[in-house]
Amino acid sequence: MHCSGVSIIEAEENLEAFKKGTFVETTSRE
Repeated sequence: MHCSGVSIIEAEENLEAFKKGTFVETTSRE
């Protein structure tokens, strides 16, 4: 996992995408 503020932004964008039904796979599959 990243220790930067970018990870928070990515998490929020993933959450938004998840609500739409299009989960963006960034580092979800580890």
